[in-house]
Amino acid sequence: MSVEASRNLETLYQENIDQLRLVNPYFDAFNLDVDSTPATINGFVFGIVDGAPTTDWRPLNEAWGQAAMLLAQITQATKFVRNFSPAVRSWNQQRGWRIWAQGPRSVMESKRTLQTDAVKTARLWVDSDPTVTSSSWTRLVWSTSKSEFDTAVEAFLQLVQLQLEFMENVGAPCSRYTIQGNSIFDPVQPLASKKIVTPSQSLSHSNWNSALAMLLSILQHILAWYSDSSKARGRS
Repeated sequence: MSVEASRNLETLYQENIDQLRLVNPYFDAFNLDVDSTPATINGFVFGIVDGAPTTDWRPLNEAWGQAAMLLAQITQATKFVRNFSPAVRSWNQQRGWRIWAQGPRSVMESKRTLQTDAVKTARLWVDSDPTVTSSSWTRLVWSTSKSEFDTAVEAFLQLVQLQLEFMENVGAPCSRYTIQGNSIFDPVQPLASKKIVTPSQSLSHSNWNSALAMLLSILQHILAWYSDSSKARGRS
């Protein structure tokens, strides 16, 4: 092999290596569609389909499982937990939380602040029959009122908020939407856009769908930031 051919081959190898460095498995693994109604994540409906005679809760649980996996992977990869101490009020105590991403049976687990504290878990999935009647929204609200699912959603929102704060501290652009407690809103029109994410306090299934679409948009923002930052690390 000539010297020129060897150099060309070396250049080709280097280009292939550079391309591999730009591949981000998280960005490729999660497909978030915030424009559909309801929004979807990896094809799973993140909300309640309007007008459907029955509601199958399994896709919703799968969607929350995908969202949990996305957030868990990125927070672990960015290791923001070293600088932040997440906490939400639950069981009349201040506790920290972490995600156990287990597909449609994902849970939020409280961190013990003291060695004597008991570890609590909150299920990030709807504990209901696989299918229910058209009054599914009423059933969901009544079945989740002050339940583990509401608590898990609030804990999830808290971790999302902390991830956003971490990103802002390292110079990332702000998300379009802002989280405040159990609500999400657009700062440009805060009163008109405010949506409650916990279902027992949301006004209707359409409002809940809007809240979940906004939450998915925030996760899309986090995913895009992580993808760009990973590419930058690959180029360095």
